[in-house]
Amino acid sequence: MKTIFAYLIVWFSLMMSLTTGQTQTKITGFFDVIHSYNFTMNENSGFRINQFELDLSFSYCDYISMAAAIAHNNEENKVEAALAYLHYNFFSKKSLIHPHKEESMPHTGLLIGKFDIPFGIDYLSFASPDRPIISQPIIIEKTIGYWTDIGVNFHIVNKKLCLSLSAVNGFNNGINIGGNFKISSIPFFQIGLGHRSDFVSLSNRRNWINTLFLISEQKNWEIKSEYIWTQGLLDGAQDTLRTPGNHKGFYLQTVFQLKDAIRLPFFLTLRYGFWRSDMDSDQSGKNDQINRYTQGLGYWIHDNCSVRMEIRTDQFENHHHHNIVMQMVINF
Repeated sequence: MKTIFAYLIVWFSLMMSLTTGQTQTKITGFFDVIHSYNFTMNENSGFRINQFELDLSFSYCDYISMAAAIAHNNEENKVEAALAYLHYNFFSKKSLIHPHKEESMPHTGLLIGKFDIPFGIDYLSFASPDRPIISQPIIIEKTIGYWTDIGVNFHIVNKKLCLSLSAVNGFNNGINIGGNFKISSIPFFQIGLGHRSDFVSLSNRRNWINTLFLISEQKNWEIKSEYIWTQGLLDGAQDTLRTPGNHKGFYLQTVFQLKDAIRLPFFLTLRYGFWRSDMDSDQSGKNDQINRYTQGLGYWIHDNCSVRMEIRTDQFENHHHHNIVMQMVINF
């Protein structure tokens, strides 16, 4: 049923865009092919489609734009509605197609429907073409995952700040409320923070999550860093297996574009992250901290096509797990 719903959204959106004289239409998409090998378990995954998404954005008039997307869910091996929302642009004097990810043009807007939840900075990199390395940071994997939900979002964007407030379905049978705030007043440097709380009722907050993040960008390199601390959220869902515990983690990522240095369009990505839980899951008496070291090397075949290789090592107490992953990404 969800697959049929997704196709109907895209079909209806396309028909409206072709029959409305004022409409601006943009059709984009991407897919990637991935292959992984686990050295610790001696497991070979074979080649498979990792992500696939088809996006349709269009504007009806100066104030209103809409978007819909269908995507392949590689965990459940099915196609589903990834995005479906209406964007209302207050005080607009010209048409604006709302971007799927980052808010860049100065405006005040309202978003209603299903969208990527603006929290921290990793939501800008859910799509494989937007991620210079193949895997998610460990703190995202262990908390919110690819967080897309249905609700309403209000945002204000200008050259120096971006404020986003939203209410969406909660991890419990309630509502999740929170916001994201980013300051860009210093050249090549951004700092931000975010908070979200999950309410079963007005007087019952079940869990929460906070983030503090930094971004620094120059022509040939980028540095990202984020610290997350949370209660009651684990592995992209409510922590229902135990008394809600406190979890925290951090990652630091650097990306270097090597074209100017070696005359070839390679890019190098280095990331370190850790994840720590107050709960002693294996009853060893030791802190359950996971350290993850990730190195990635990529090559730009074309502006819209790249190949990457990633080596990832998870260190847990005296155990080490090694994975190597190769990927080709194509966007259109």
